[in-house]
Amino acid sequence: ADAAAGFDEAADSAVSASALPARPSSSLARAVVLEKVRALADENDALRSQLDKLNARLAATERELQQHTVVTPPMISQPSSPKDGCGKKLFREAFKTAPAPEVANSEAEAIEELEATLVHGGIRLPRRADLAFQGADIDWRGAKDACEASLKTVEDLRMEILDQASRLEFRDEVLVRRANIVQVKFPITIGDDELRLVERQEVSVAHGVCRERNLPLREFVRPNEDWAAAMRRALRSKVGLAPEWQSKWLRVDADACRVSEIDEAAPEYGGLRTVGTLYEVEVMFRGDPADSELTGKMGLPNGSDFAVLERKDGRPHQLHIWIWKSCEDERLERIARFKEYLSSKGVSVESFGQGAMKSLNQFYAEVNETRESSLEEVPSAEGKGTELLRTLALVEVKVMAALKNQNVILKSTEQYLDDGRRRKVSQIVVYKLRDGASWKGAWRKALMERLGLSQETISECFEGSDRCEEYKESKRWSSGYPLQTQYKVWTVVVNIPEPDHPALTELGLPDGTSFVSREGTLGQNRRGRLHVWSWEKLPDENGQTEKMGTGLEELVADLREAEALAVQTSREASVMSMGLDAPLSRISDALKKARTKMANIDAACCEVDLTGLQRGRRDSNSTAAQGLIDFVSTTFTQNRKITNSPTPTNLSYQTQTMSMECLPSLDAIMGIGGATDGGRTEIFNKIRPCLSEWNFDFFQLKEDCQEFMLEYYGEVVMTPLCTSTFKVPTGVARAFLERVAMNYYDNPYHNAIHAVQVTHLSNWLLQSLEVRKNMRGIERAGSIIASLCHDMKHFGRNNAFCIASSHPLALLYNDQGVLENMHSAACFAALREGDSDEQLLQNMSKEDCVSMRAWIVKLILSTDMSEHFQAISKFRVRVSAESVSYSKSEDRQLVSTMCIKAADIGHSALEWSLHMRWSERVVKEFFEQGDEERAMGLPISALCDRNKMGDLGKSQKGFLEFVCMPLFQELGNLELSVEQMQGVPEQPGASQQAESAQVPQSPTGGSGISRARARWYVGVKVSQVTRAAGNMRSAWDSLPENPVRRVCIDTMKDNAVQWEKEVDTVQAIARRLLDEGGA
Repeated sequence: ADAAAGFDEAADSAVSASALPARPSSSLARAVVLEKVRALADENDALRSQLDKLNARLAATERELQQHTVVTPPMISQPSSPKDGCGKKLFREAFKTAPAPEVANSEAEAIEELEATLVHGGIRLPRRADLAFQGADIDWRGAKDACEASLKTVEDLRMEILDQASRLEFRDEVLVRRANIVQVKFPITIGDDELRLVERQEVSVAHGVCRERNLPLREFVRPNEDWAAAMRRALRSKVGLAPEWQSKWLRVDADACRVSEIDEAAPEYGGLRTVGTLYEVEVMFRGDPADSELTGKMGLPNGSDFAVLERKDGRPHQLHIWIWKSCEDERLERIARFKEYLSSKGVSVESFGQGAMKSLNQFYAEVNETRESSLEEVPSAEGKGTELLRTLALVEVKVMAALKNQNVILKSTEQYLDDGRRRKVSQIVVYKLRDGASWKGAWRKALMERLGLSQETISECFEGSDRCEEYKESKRWSSGYPLQTQYKVWTVVVNIPEPDHPALTELGLPDGTSFVSREGTLGQNRRGRLHVWSWEKLPDENGQTEKMGTGLEELVADLREAEALAVQTSREASVMSMGLDAPLSRISDALKKARTKMANIDAACCEVDLTGLQRGRRDSNSTAAQGLIDFVSTTFTQNRKITNSPTPTNLSYQTQTMSMECLPSLDAIMGIGGATDGGRTEIFNKIRPCLSEWNFDFFQLKEDCQEFMLEYYGEVVMTPLCTSTFKVPTGVARAFLERVAMNYYDNPYHNAIHAVQVTHLSNWLLQSLEVRKNMRGIERAGSIIASLCHDMKHFGRNNAFCIASSHPLALLYNDQGVLENMHSAACFAALREGDSDEQLLQNMSKEDCVSMRAWIVKLILSTDMSEHFQAISKFRVRVSAESVSYSKSEDRQLVSTMCIKAADIGHSALEWSLHMRWSERVVKEFFEQGDEERAMGLPISALCDRNKMGDLGKSQKGFLEFVCMPLFQELGNLELSVEQMQGVPEQPGASQQAESAQVPQSPTGGSGISRARARWYVGVKVSQVTRAAGNMRSAWDSLPENPVRRVCIDTMKDNAVQWEKEVDTVQAIARRLLDEGGA
């Protein structure tokens, strides 16, 4: 039939006999040919010429089949039967009905070709004849060991290929078997035992071989078939479950299907390399296994062994013997085999579990269950044989966010293992790749497993990419394993664009507090664990990783984290089931209250509970009792609040009309100066547009105004506020400005120019942070007065000099804020100088006077640099509190103190030309102090010795980075959250009126202005005052967005760089300073 010349005759005989023996490998092709032959014979003999072409195609098909057909070699074994017990009787009955195996000549040839192909590929498998099959008289106990009995035969592989369960192919010139497999697990709990369905033995009815399986249910996935269909087919044929029964009693979670790649040597096929896809699913019972309807099915309800006879084409094919096996027993058996394997490869298995070593159970779970690592046989270092190498593929995920102008990264600081052990760690989010999975997109799985986030939260709140920031490989000994590990690490960056998203509160955001996440299932030997996470600061461009803080910040941070942990723990289902959520809620409330108190520690220290003075007194509500409480409060506490203060009754706060007769005569003034207005209008026009400019050049203003610069600038920014707030004539305010200017000395740095600049920068910061619009009138005026007066009578020496030289001021103020106390005292001396009608506070109520004094004193004393970092620390803590608001006077005062402190060193954030001039002046003043200390025989203060100048650029750069920058960064952080901090200001006091209100006049109309300084003084109508206030308000409208960060901080960073780049300029400054010392 194979010869082309005799094909017609073979075709005719095939038509007549309706049968033609064919080799199974080409049966399909020959059937097609026969059908074609029949059709051609019936129609016309002329068509027989096409048979030659068909015959050629048939031959080509046979050759292709021979080239692509492959098998696997096993070990030879004798036929065996099921062990005594379940399935033996069923097997005997099946065997009696099974026909004797007959092999056609063509089939035998196909098997021989298949075997030849296997041998060519280095694989040897037994033939059925080698198993010495002896019919029904099988020697049940004559089989060899289970490993030999489990081998497949060439005929088995042939049948598998014909069923399209697998196919053979060459890959890289290596013979491989390709098959897709679905593996079904049946977990069940009977009593206290956790059991799993396992196929113990598989008996071939065709040739009587009994193979040891000890595997879950497995079935091949055929082409054009999904894993679910293959699973249902296996449940029906191998377990004996009808489709209706499956639908009623079984439940499969399709989403939980685990898909992995197969690439391993198959022992049952003699080591033939098998590739493909493995689908792993779990099948759960819908009802109770003890249900009466399940009795007799699958060995239920007792978990008995059972057997199922699989039929193929209506004939018995294989007998499957199933057992319900204890999960733990089965696992222990596998661990024992794993231990033997490790020992055979020279691994010191006795080291497992010793000291910091992982246990053998943990290592087995890692390699064979979670598959977080793999073992590879590599040539040994000595060149003798092979050794094992542990391979671990990791993805490191850098989760980053920007919290309050500071970049932070998420790190795990502690881990609590399932055995109760606690591990100190410091690592970012790390994810172990399983089963050779790709690192791309693994960061999402890492966040889900390690942080417990949902896919929706990850998609909405995190921004990542599949771009690898860094890849590295290393090989070293691991501390937890007695063998070397090959590490493959991919690093990926993931950003959180909106840390204040509500879904991220469980991650400690936006406050950046620590939190706890759970990985896996907690419980003994369940390999779950708890992670403690914290947000750590990243180095900035200057290399700084931590801000300089105090113990107060650390304490508040600990309280915040403890509060967050208590809240998170109280929401756990297990905690709620025990009724512990309510106590934990009370604990979190107490922690929050303590943290709020700590956030305003100064006020907390001043709070004294005086209710005890009333307990037990019959006259607790009497005037005497209240008087005692007032006495104790005002005498023995720092609470200086004055209650029930009478308001002067002789004052009227109704809008009044200003009489021009009260203003000084222009002729009288011009009689001294001889000019129209001394150029005041021109100077005012220069000042007003510059109110919103951070880099206002006051050196140029000094040249334009000569010695009257403070008075001119004060008239623009203070007079409109003071006259409307204090209800005094403008002349009184101008007289006050004159007294302030006369109390500034001609120092290189601490002079009137510095006072005006601090006033300007302080106001600019208050406006930028949106504090100014929430301030009361007396607070605005008080801030301006404090800024103008903050360095009155400064004589160019610092507090350290005063203390070291036993200066009278140091003795007066007990070495505490010496100069600052003096400045404050000088300020109030200027406020109260002159007759009563010449004093700025003459028309204020007692209550407002006390509030004004407290405000000014607080701001001036805050300029003491010895409390610089303490003030920054308190400010950080206070701003981080949820209760902070501009509607509270204490919060407005706190921000005001930080603004005046920043303004005091604000030259550091001015443009380079101005900053350089101020820096030279301050160094010059330092050197003058050092010269005096040298002359007095005192130790020369730091940075004050002109003979030890050192690197001026580096010292100035360090001053900017470590002293100035932290303060401005905190103001920048406040700027970020200013929208949440805004509130409604308090109700105004008795003195607060509209800014544009007109003012009552002194009965005398006196101005309090000396004739010597009358050149700069010109009477101004009330309309001019109102217009000046309006001009000042409109000037602030041109401020840029986020001005503190975009203007101040950025400029300061540039200046720090300039001190290193501008070498020639810095050297020129140093030479000038040295020359002045020599002169």
